[in-house]
Amino acid sequence: MVADPKIVEIFSAGVSFGLEMERRGNAAYSQGEWRRALRQAVERAAALESKLETAKAGMLNKAKDEAGYW
Repeated sequence: MVADPKIVEIFSAGVSFGLEMERRGNAAYSQGEWRRALRQAVERAAALESKLETAKAGMLNKAKDEAGYW
């Protein structure tokens, strides 16, 4: 099973954010802090998705090129 990169990144951001708040010793955090962490996670997920699509296209092109040599 392959997970959607966006979902994984958002979940990871939540875990990371919670651990950072615990390290700070401050269980209280603002909605702005959470929104910023979520926005950064979505941006990272978008970049990851773009890289995955580029790699997928490259693999398909390579397979087509190799098929042409036979």
